[in-house]
Amino acid sequence: DDFSNVLEHLGQADESQIDTALAERDVIAPGPQVTPEVINRLKM
Repeated sequence: DDFSNVLEHLGQADESQIDTALAERDVIAPGPQVTPEVINRLKM
């Protein structure tokens, strides 16, 4: 089924595909509830 197909291919991308996906994303400022401490924890 479709879900199994997604799971099979999940996490399989080469470096150029990852670079392309990251280049296409919208960069937005975090909301006021997202503190610098939260951002630092997410970066770890």
